[in-house]
Amino acid sequence: MYKSFFVMCKYNEKIDDFKILFHSLRLLILKFPILASTIITQNVPINIKPRPYDYIQIIDEIKFNDLVWDLRPEYSNLLQEDLLNKLNDLIIPYEDNKLVWRLGILDDYTLIFITNHVLHDGISGKNIFNELSLIFNQLDLDSLSDDDDIVFNYSQDHLNLGELPKPITDLMNHIPSIKSLPRYIYNSLIEPKLFCSSTLIQGHLKNIHYRVNINPMELLKIKSLLSKNSFNNVKLTLTPFIQSIWNYTLYQDEYYKSSKSLLGIAVDSRQFINKDEQDLYKFGLNVSGFSKISKPMKLITWNKINQINQDLKISLKLKKPLYSMGILGWDKMIKNKHLDVDLPKIMNKRTGSTFSNIGIILNNSESNDKFQIIDAMFTQHFNVHFYDFSITAISTMTGGLNIIITSPESIGIENLERICKKFHENLVLCDIK
Repeated sequence: MYKSFFVMCKYNEKIDDFKILFHSLRLLILKFPILASTIITQNVPINIKPRPYDYIQIIDEIKFNDLVWDLRPEYSNLLQEDLLNKLNDLIIPYEDNKLVWRLGILDDYTLIFITNHVLHDGISGKNIFNELSLIFNQLDLDSLSDDDDIVFNYSQDHLNLGELPKPITDLMNHIPSIKSLPRYIYNSLIEPKLFCSSTLIQGHLKNIHYRVNINPMELLKIKSLLSKNSFNNVKLTLTPFIQSIWNYTLYQDEYYKSSKSLLGIAVDSRQFINKDEQDLYKFGLNVSGFSKISKPMKLITWNKINQINQDLKISLKLKKPLYSMGILGWDKMIKNKHLDVDLPKIMNKRTGSTFSNIGIILNNSESNDKFQIIDAMFTQHFNVHFYDFSITAISTMTGGLNIIITSPESIGIENLERICKKFHENLVLCDIK
C-alpha cells in the first residue's frame, strides 16, 4: 500500500560529524531497541492460504555505513521539486536481518529519516529527531572515540538494552463491535465506490509533490484566529482548519464540484495509551485513522470548521480511529487474504485525500543548546493507496508549517501547482465568514 516515507530536519549547525552521529545513534538504539528490529518474512507463495505471519526480531549487528546514508553527492544540488520526487522514490524493502529505516545526510546541516511504513509511522520520524537532538546537545565530544563502525552488536549489547514494547493491540481493543460493522463497511468500502469519483489513473504510479510553506508570522495569525473563533470553549485545532480549506479549494478549482470525495485522517494511536506507558511506544507503527465522505464545501464558515472539529473530537473520544487498523488485522474479516495483493483489488477506485499532521518539533527554549532544528518536512509515497492526494504536515518555530501535497503524476504538474497555489492563498488569507 505504501512505499517508504521520510521526515527531514535542518539544523542551525553542521551535523555531519561521524562521532556525533555514531555515538548518538548508538545511545538511541540501546534506549529504544525496537529501532534495531527487522522483519522476518515467511517466504511462501502468494497462493498458499492460510498465510503464516511475518514477525519482527532484534537484528544481530548494525554497522554505521549500513545505517547512515551519505546522500550529498547525488542529492545536495537538486531543486526542491526534484528533491522531493527523488527522495520519495527511495525504497527500503523489508528483508531478513536488515533494518527497515535509514538516517540520511542530505547536506552538512540536514538529516533525513527514511523508513518503510511497515514498522514505523510519521510520529516515529518526529520522535527520532526529538531524541537525537537531546543526545546531540548532551554529548561530550572530547571524550568520544571514532575508531569503531559497529553501532550495535546484540551479543555484546543485549544486557544494556531498554525494554521492548508489547504489541499495542495488547493495550487496547482495535476491533469494532459486531453491531457497528455494517455501518463501518458501508462508510469505508461501499459509499466511496458509489458516490466518489476521480479522473486519475489507478494502480502503481509515479508521484509528484508540491510544498506549501506557512511562515511563522502567518502561522501565528492562523492560530490566533482559531482561538478567537472556537465555539463552546472547545479548542479549534489546525487539522480541521486545513482540511476545510483544502476541501473548499478543490471546490473552487472544480476538481470535486459535482461529486462527493473521500477524506482519510491519520491519527496517532499513542494518545489512547496510559501516559506512563507512552514513552515505550515512541517508535513503531502506532498509527490509526478513519475516513469520511466529504461534500463539496461551496462556502467556508467558522461554523462548518467548528462542526468538523467537534466530529473529530467525538471520534477520538469513542476511539473510532482504532477500528480501521483493527479491521485490517482482524482474522474474521481478512481471513486468508494477502493485504498487499488483495486489498488493492477491493479498493481499486482512487478518490479523495488523506491527511496526516504530525505536529510541531520543539527545541529546548530554556537552554542555549548548540544544535537546534530550524526547519522540517514530512512526506510519503502512497503507491497503490486509494487517494488522489496525500497531504502531510509538520512545523517548527523558525521554519513555520510545511505542507507537502502528493499526487499521482497523471494529474499533471500544472494542475497540481494551480490547486496548491490557491490552497496556499486561502490558508493565508483566512477569508472565512
